[in-house]
Amino acid sequence: YAMSGACGLAEKTVETRLDVLHPADVPRFKLMIKQCRGEDPTSQARENYEASQATTDLENLIKSFEGVKRWEELTPYALEIFKRVQNVNNALSYVECLRRTNTPDDVLVRFLDDCPDLVEREPELLSARAWALYHLGKVDESRALNERLLAQRHNVNDIGLDINLAVRMGNWERLPAILDHVWSRRNELPISVLLNLARLTSSSAGLRALQLIQECAARESDNPHTLFQAYSVASA
Repeated sequence: YAMSGACGLAEKTVETRLDVLHPADVPRFKLMIKQCRGEDPTSQARENYEASQATTDLENLIKSFEGVKRWEELTPYALEIFKRVQNVNNALSYVECLRRTNTPDDVLVRFLDDCPDLVEREPELLSARAWALYHLGKVDESRALNERLLAQRHNVNDIGLDINLAVRMGNWERLPAILDHVWSRRNELPISVLLNLARLTSSSAGLRALQLIQECAARESDNPHTLFQAYSVASA
């Protein structure tokens, strides 16, 4: 009933069947009813987990915290579920917590160094490691990882890191190459990335950079912020 939105009926059903329900399931049904009513389920979810220490209740607690975006409180539980079940999804969940809470990048790198098999299997974990290494100033290691990602997929995070690495390392010849690499699929990239790339290649690839600015302005012709950015890049 709770899943279909019949919250009151679900609650009555639980109350009338307490004698036949497994005791461990009752608090879980109460959690579902709170979620059905749109109430904050985190207190019930925490109470359930603290009482049972069961993985099912830990997973429910994590979902509850994710739903209300309480990343600080979620972080230790995300680490606990990863310790219990070491898979890609749980690693991604913990990495997201570290990002959201502005945890130092060396903590993230140490965590990923401890699960290299998962990092090798999941591009998003590899990307997280590449960005963390970049922030730590380990640009050669970061570039090596990012080049692998660029060969695998067309992703704005990899392209953004490629641009940042070129600027940080003073590799100005790389910037026109990046522009060439993204050109055929440039419409898939955010305006901010394209305008930044146009600004950085205005001297080395002037005609394409100008075309990129014009296309960005046309794509969001009703957005004053975009038009101002485009004008600023064009007149720089």
